[in-house]
Amino acid sequence: MVSQCANPSCGEPFLYLRSGRLFALPRHNPSATHATIEYFWLCGTCAEKMEPKFGRHYHHVTLVERRKAISADGFDAACRS
Repeated sequence: MVSQCANPSCGEPFLYLRSGRLFALPRHNPSATHATIEYFWLCGTCAEKMEPKFGRHYHHVTLVERRKAISADGFDAACRS
């Protein structure tokens, strides 16, 4: 159950789905035939800057810097240069 922001240095309580961002990450288990889904919520402030990812062996979740989306115009310009 999600009760607060997944950023340990934040701790903002999860009250409404309308603020922040909910992430559903598959946790791969070698002994199972399918992955299980784990949910993580980041408050609006933290979700602007980071996103959760499972570590190398899916034992723990880390927060990584969010990549900024490139607009189609920016992508075309980058491809031409």
